[in-house]
Amino acid sequence: MRLAIVCNNYGQKYDGIGSFAKILNENYPDDIKSSVFSADCLSETSALKKVFNFGMIRAFRAVRRAVKNRQVDAVLIEYPFVEWNPFIVTEIKKLRRKAKKNDVKIFASVHEYERVNFLRKLVIKRIVKYSDVIFVSDESTKNLLSKFNRKIYTRSIPSNIQSKKDIDAELKCRNDYAYFGLVNSAKAFDEMIKAWDEFNINNRNTLYVLTASKLEGLEDNHKNVKYCYCYSDEQIAEIMLKCTFCILPIKPEIDNKNGTFKTSCIFGCLAIGHFCSGYSDLPFIIDLENYSVADFVDALNNSQMFNDLQIKGLSVEAVNFSKRFMPEQIAKDVAEIMLEELNIKNWSKI
Repeated sequence: MRLAIVCNNYGQKYDGIGSFAKILNENYPDDIKSSVFSADCLSETSALKKVFNFGMIRAFRAVRRAVKNRQVDAVLIEYPFVEWNPFIVTEIKKLRRKAKKNDVKIFASVHEYERVNFLRKLVIKRIVKYSDVIFVSDESTKNLLSKFNRKIYTRSIPSNIQSKKDIDAELKCRNDYAYFGLVNSAKAFDEMIKAWDEFNINNRNTLYVLTASKLEGLEDNHKNVKYCYCYSDEQIAEIMLKCTFCILPIKPEIDNKNGTFKTSCIFGCLAIGHFCSGYSDLPFIIDLENYSVADFVDALNNSQMFNDLQIKGLSVEAVNFSKRFMPEQIAKDVAEIMLEELNIKNWSKI
């Protein structure tokens, strides 16, 4: 199968969806020959510039030419994009017409729906309507979008960073905490950092902020916070391996869509955050009722109540939990569905 992958910021650390697209592409079976159609757009770009960004418009036009010239068998759209240009709907509709004419399947991988703004919801509805098959991250999104397309599959989200070393709980430091991910409106970062200062009043603990977001004065204004900006995967892994805890202040809650939680598990960390009902009973988490400063302080204080034996056992459980979200398995599952939808029954590497 010749697959056209369409996404914003393909392979960029500052975009979780772009990172997701790359890690799955690297793990697809050899039967899938992919071409990537992408454009870069930073999250800190102004709203006006995001609306008038034509990067993905050009990407869709290039895909349409590839479809017209019969260079691809299927198109996979990873959405949402960081850019907001509403005319992307027109390009998707044109792609749909060209794809039907040339017997090309359109697959759409939708990562968010409930939390996105009104404009993006409109775009998602059109993408879902004009696509043959939809991939989503959870049952809630599947139920919401099923009115626009009945052929929807649920696939998991892996971590974008993998551990190349065995987890050694003996080397973990109970005073080391990590924050991993972008800092944006979907995170209760301000509440977390205020709680950190209150919790760490004696300056005995260290918080490593591993992010691709630019944060001015973070180390100067807060107690024993290490700002780790755009670290390599190897550097991130080295820090995560020694941290006992990973703070994940993800709004409204942590669920199957969150690759950062999978990263926490892969490195054997105990995760701190507010979890969905499906995850709230996991033994290796500290579940917050809400993201208030007081709730964060209580959770951070509770994290110091674990003894070394408990930390060792829970770290192993976290790693074992992460194995169900390995990129190889998720890529295999997605590839299998795409190939079946194209009636390609005999592939060699799956």
